[in-house]
Parts: sequence; C-alpha cells; structure tokens
Amino acid sequence: PNPNPNPNPNPNPNPNPNPNPNPNPNPNPNPNPNPNPNPKYLFLYSRMH
Repeated sequence: PNPNPNPNPNPNPNPNPNPNPNPNPNPNPNPNPNPNPNPKYLFLYSRMH
C-alpha cells in the first residue's frame, strides 16, 4: 500500500539564501591619501583661481 514510506518532501533542506554576504566590505579604503599637499602647490592653485 505504501511503496515509499519516507519520501523526501524537501529536496534541498538548506539552500543558500545569501550567496554573497559581503560583496564589497570597503569600496574606497583611502580616497585621499595626501590630505595636506605641498603648501607651494596650494598657493599656486589658489593663485590660479
């Protein structure tokens, strides 16, 4: 009467809901490596404006 006593109702019990949990932890680690450039260039730049 019951050829398959224990069928598999859930073929994939533990799927992967989040394949990529942390794709890009730090997209821009150091946007400005030199926050205080040479004052000479700052002077020249300010003179240009």
